[in-house]
Amino acid sequence: MRPDQTYQEYSAAQMYLGENGGIIPIAALTEAADRAFAANDDAAANRLLAMAEVAKRSPWNKYKTEERKIFEARLRTLKEEIGFIFLPIILAFIIGACLVWALRGFGRGNEAT
Repeated sequence: MRPDQTYQEYSAAQMYLGENGGIIPIAALTEAADRAFAANDDAAANRLLAMAEVAKRSPWNKYKTEERKIFEARLRTLKEEIGFIFLPIILAFIIGACLVWALRGFGRGNEAT
């Protein structure tokens, strides 16, 4: 659970996804399918049209590549690891503050003794 290593993997994955972040708009898919049909590559065109159908079912009419799905899974893992690192520290601080407050007699802290 080394955050620096996980962040390096996250950065590498983000760079690999390219400028569109691994999300392809439906218009780009249909345009590519049209070009594939024009080039008589029916197999590629059918695959692109299938991807466009998947994109139509997504909330923003965009297709997520497998690389994007892997990237999002790594990002979720990174967020969980950060939580595991900082949660014990925050809890220890809160418990320590409560103990100090209890040992001082539950006062407001600003009262003169």
